[in-house]
Amino acid sequence: MSQHFLLSAKARTLSVRKVFEMSNDEAFTVFRELRWSKSEEVVSPCH
Repeated sequence: MSQHFLLSAKARTLSVRKVFEMSNDEAFTVFRELRWSKSEEVVSPCH
């Protein structure tokens, strides 16, 4: 089983303050890259 994405080194260095300073689009991009890497396809584990 793979590691949860919030336990990755990149996610651990992300602070709440940094998130609050981001625009909605910036935050979406950061969290999308944390979860699904930089791939263009976002895949739900339910489908």
